[in-house]
Amino acid sequence: MKISVTHLSAYIYCPRKLYLTLVKRLEEPPKDVLVKGSVRHETYEFINKNDEGIVKNIRDFDFDSIFQVYKQKHSRFLKKSISRNMQRIKKVGLSPSDVFRQAWPLVMAESRSRAELISSFIQKYEVFGDELWDMLTPRIMSEVRLESESLQLKGRVDCLEKYDDEYVPVELKTGQIPKQGVWPSHKIQIGAYALLIEDVLGSNVCKGYVDYLDSASKKRRKIVVNPFLKHEVQELVKRVSDLLRSDHAPPVCKNRNKCLKCGLREHCLK
Repeated sequence: MKISVTHLSAYIYCPRKLYLTLVKRLEEPPKDVLVKGSVRHETYEFINKNDEGIVKNIRDFDFDSIFQVYKQKHSRFLKKSISRNMQRIKKVGLSPSDVFRQAWPLVMAESRSRAELISSFIQKYEVFGDELWDMLTPRIMSEVRLESESLQLKGRVDCLEKYDDEYVPVELKTGQIPKQGVWPSHKIQIGAYALLIEDVLGSNVCKGYVDYLDSASKKRRKIVVNPFLKHEVQELVKRVSDLLRSDHAPPVCKNRNKCLKCGLREHCLK
């Protein structure tokens, strides 16, 4: 059985919760912060998936014109994501308009950064359409699924940035941003995707990034991929595999803050 990359990060957060979820099949009740995070995450997936079509149809190097195109398209993607998650939004007591207002500043910042990239690229190389897309660096690929028999690992990378023959994995994260670096579980995810990319795509990966979407402006944090990180991921795959075959749940988490926020707290303590 292949281990999912998301299960590795869940194990780091709380092995017992992962056991209750995967082995005992318990489901955590939805939370408003998770629902809002899902909407923003899905919106960025739409943005990445549709970027090729937007870029190829740009016919003006003026930044303001390009920015307006991106804002219009990205607003539509956000509304589409809200519509797709309407039942979950209402279930946690949120209104669609509030979700839009909270997410829009972040989405608009993404529109601006992409418009700046395209405008400067066109002014430098004087290319449009297919030629613009073919020359554009980095090339962004979204929701890339990777599986490896030898690693016994599988996952879906949020975003792959391709620079010539080099691939750089990027994870999109909502929620609190650490004061420095990245959260340990996010580092493990990048390390796991690096192993998958090297095994499946045959390209050496020396770094990855985590984009924290909920900061005042999107913060990108770099992760160096080295042999120590790769070894840590491989050891973690073994531990998660052992957990899924176990008849006994791991000990209760000793982090009180995690327990207070956990939707499986009552089941866990029993």
